[in-house]
Amino acid sequence: MPTALIVGGGLGGLAAAIGLRREGWTTVILESAHQINEVGAGIQLPANSGRILVKWGLREKIEKVACRPVTTRYWRYDNAAPLSKWLYPPEELTGAPYWNIHRGDYQKLLLAEALSPVLSSPVPNPGPPLTTFTNTTVSYVDCETASVKTADGRSFSGDVLIGADGVRSVVKVAVTGEPDHAKPSGDQAFRFLIPVEKVKEHRELDFVLDRAVNNHLGPDAHIVHYPVHGYRIINVICVSRDTGLTQESWNQQGSREEVLKAFDGWSPEILKLLSLPDKYLKWQLIKREELPTWVRGKTALLGDACHAMVPYLAQGAAQAVEDGAALARALGSGLPVDVALRAYENVRKPRTTAVMSGADDARTSYHMHDGVPQMKRDNAFKKGWGKGSISPHWAYDAEGEMNKHLNELISRDGTPENAPRPHARI
Repeated sequence: MPTALIVGGGLGGLAAAIGLRREGWTTVILESAHQINEVGAGIQLPANSGRILVKWGLREKIEKVACRPVTTRYWRYDNAAPLSKWLYPPEELTGAPYWNIHRGDYQKLLLAEALSPVLSSPVPNPGPPLTTFTNTTVSYVDCETASVKTADGRSFSGDVLIGADGVRSVVKVAVTGEPDHAKPSGDQAFRFLIPVEKVKEHRELDFVLDRAVNNHLGPDAHIVHYPVHGYRIINVICVSRDTGLTQESWNQQGSREEVLKAFDGWSPEILKLLSLPDKYLKWQLIKREELPTWVRGKTALLGDACHAMVPYLAQGAAQAVEDGAALARALGSGLPVDVALRAYENVRKPRTTAVMSGADDARTSYHMHDGVPQMKRDNAFKKGWGKGSISPHWAYDAEGEMNKHLNELISRDGTPENAPRPHARI
């Protein structure tokens, strides 16, 4: 069996590992942390990544830990006036529900599937369970030979090397030959979790308990909150203008005073919500230039390593999962590794570029100051009240689009007789 060496055990790396197992590959993850677990809080799991997980047989396991919102709602910042309420589209249009999930639950679920002796949705001739090496920091990358060396002197190699090592990717530097080009976006974010029982103590916050993704829009800022962890916790993310943070880390300590100052002038209901947590974390939102390439030799990038994006469309993790599934399909096609990797890049790069652009547009819309453009936005929101909403991002079929491209390549060029073809299903 061919072997895929994956640097990074985040959501994208695990998705790639599961997808590649399903294509008959042996998978190895190298993770720098002492264990594979996800930092962070809640995350939205939209239908475009959900359809992949449903196909992989993970629906029931997701439903046990996730929440399924009925609506997404928009509110004005200063008086909590409702702007709009949109219904999520039926599953037959998108291929999966829209879920909210705690990152830790999501990580555990994917890791368990990658390690399981039996896949949730069996396929013929799958690869063996994932092998993981933690406390393993990659210090040298050879893209042409799909090999790495670690800080403690160990060497690893495979038939393909996948850089799923996040925004500060070591593999990215090797692929592009350039240092990381990062610049502040001008925004910062606070995040925190509030037990549902604590929210229930305040009747004015009953709206927080609904099965909804709530978006509160204001000048240079917005707030998103929704239930996670089996409706036991409310996840809250607050985005405002950067006040001088210098770190991207998700684990910087914030304070109640900082948050309330950043949202001074917002409605009493929102200020009450923001005052409830005991712990606040903050981070600086960073923008990165589009990479010239994701591929070099036998090496490819995925997720934040190649398209880190601002969070205004809730698509960052979803795009990493799409990457992992599409890359697995390409490598399972029977095409030579270099051809498969270029096919992956040709399909995925335009997709993620469009999503990144959409996230920038969402920021512009969400952060408007009061005035004529803001009134036009609010009127547009109100016209959609109570209607179904289907984002073009949600209906996207990452594996299907990859298959179309692979079929075109194989129809045009054929499949080499000596190419490994682990039960490819194009």
